[in-house]
Amino acid sequence: MAMENRIEILKADVQQKVGRNIILFQQVEAMLNFLAAYGEFSPRTNEEAQFEDLRKRLLITLAGYRQELMLEFLARCQLSSADSLLQAVVYLDGQMDRLLPEVERLQTLVKNQQAAMKEWAAILDGKPIEELLSQHETLIRVLDDYARMATGEGRWVPVFDVSHRLSKSMPQEMSALEATYGSRNLLSLIRACGKFEVNARATDSRPEYWFRLKA
Repeated sequence: MAMENRIEILKADVQQKVGRNIILFQQVEAMLNFLAAYGEFSPRTNEEAQFEDLRKRLLITLAGYRQELMLEFLARCQLSSADSLLQAVVYLDGQMDRLLPEVERLQTLVKNQQAAMKEWAAILDGKPIEELLSQHETLIRVLDDYARMATGEGRWVPVFDVSHRLSKSMPQEMSALEATYGSRNLLSLIRACGKFEVNARATDSRPEYWFRLKA
């Protein structure tokens, strides 16, 4: 009975830490989306190289961690074994510890970028900042990042999944798709911008669309 109680406690701890790490991944993803979209607005050239280095490293790290957590970790974790659950706790805490210093740097860059965008708003002299945003292919740069993060076979990315994520992390840009880009939805934008290949996969109900960078 004591062992069963210990396993239940460890199992709850593992589940909590999995949820914690997934939330952190989502926060990192949202910040990367923001910086990829608005990085051109920063007048601070000494930060550009710092951001690019961090962004590229975090894109690779985030894709690797997400694959580890959702595929490899869940496959090897034995929920009925106390030893396996203890190893899972160590693994999840280690993943968090390795990512947190990078997240702190990323948060600093986001704050600096937000300040830079306020400076641009002043430069526009009262014009809406959307007028300037429309010239910078905001969402296309973010889509490029998603394509570069892809790790699956053929590096295809599901359009529906990205659309769902961006509706949460970039709702203003997604609601202005037609006004800004002349595209009624994200799939139309992906097709029209010329940077991506699109693949339709048949399902029982309707096609699923995937995209990746053109070779």
